[in-house]
Amino acid sequence: MSENLLDVVTKLQQQITLLEQRIEKLEKNKPKQQSNNSIVFNKPSMECIDWIKSFELTQDHLTLLFAQGYIQGMTMILCEMIEQCDNPPIIGCSDKKKQFFTYINEKWQSTDNKTFDTIRLAIEFKIMKLFKTWKEENPKYLTDAYCEIYAKYYQNVMGTKLNKSTIIVKLKSSLYNALL
Repeated sequence: MSENLLDVVTKLQQQITLLEQRIEKLEKNKPKQQSNNSIVFNKPSMECIDWIKSFELTQDHLTLLFAQGYIQGMTMILCEMIEQCDNPPIIGCSDKKKQFFTYINEKWQSTDNKTFDTIRLAIEFKIMKLFKTWKEENPKYLTDAYCEIYAKYYQNVMGTKLNKSTIIVKLKSSLYNALL
């Protein structure tokens, strides 16, 4: 019994260490306030869209969307991308509610809905490639017996429950809350 307790304590210590590392990384990437009330960000190594294009999605990301749904799944994917990058080209701003800044055209700019949608679509394009591969590897889901499961997966991957403007608002809000 005490060995099981020791295993639990060890696992908890590992999780605490991982959380502390995550907090440290997020604090490091937090924008700095200058004396004249403007915000200064570190210059990332690449532009936002190039960064998204360089990120490799896996079947695990697709499975995440199957299980969590579109908004939560995309939020988790974006969080993972941001956390894995030392100096991400997209940053949430704690001073301005649900406001993001993206590094585009060699400068930081406030992220409007159109830019945020471009980011979302770039990720969605990669997901659709994975989904196509998944369908080819799992033809049973295209049969009548599995059509309901396939329909749910399709809806979770495409976000077809919601219209585009609702998706953008919900995704920005979810990502903002997850990061800050």
